[in-house]
Amino acid sequence: MKLLKIRTNTPQDTYIIEPLEKNILGISAQAAEHLKYLMQQENKTNNFLRVAIKGGGCSGLMLCFEFCENTKAQDIIFEKDSARVCIDPKSLGFLGGATLHVREEFGGKELILVNNPSEKQCSCGKSFSL
Repeated sequence: MKLLKIRTNTPQDTYIIEPLEKNILGISAQAAEHLKYLMQQENKTNNFLRVAIKGGGCSGLMLCFEFCENTKAQDIIFEKDSARVCIDPKSLGFLGGATLHVREEFGGKELILVNNPSEKQCSCGKSFSL
């Protein structure tokens, strides 16, 4: 994954994350740091973040993030700086090439997917259609 740092006139630096190969789900350094922090807060440092597509939302499909203790046999695991993410092959087929990243808004942080190939989102920003 190539992360380019660009200086701007804004208070925060802007990052550009390039798309990855379709069989990879990337994890930015900022996302890895945030995941480790969240897992430490929950005292679950050996867990995984599961990334999956599930039915629901106003457009038919939703992107879901949840912590899990165990992976399933078919799961594909990606790791960066000891932050571990698992995804099933079907979800990777839709989300491959994207990178898990962190967005800071209103004093809080949220996990997002940058370069999500399934990004035909609705106005809520949490669901999408294919």
